[in-house]
Amino acid sequence: MADGDPTATGAPEVIDAVASKKKQLMHFTDVEGSGGHCEGTARMLYHQRTFDWLDEVLA
Repeated sequence: MADGDPTATGAPEVIDAVASKKKQLMHFTDVEGSGGHCEGTARMLYHQRTFDWLDEVLA
């Protein structure tokens, strides 16, 4: 869920609807350079957070 991404406004409802307990809503901010649609301005940060989460969940 990124700042300035109008399609991300529904993310909380989507994550609430997921039945798994192994879920996390990640917030990406303009301050850290990752605002906008699909965190396009900070893909490396997106990938790092995503793979760190996967490491935890799949450990």
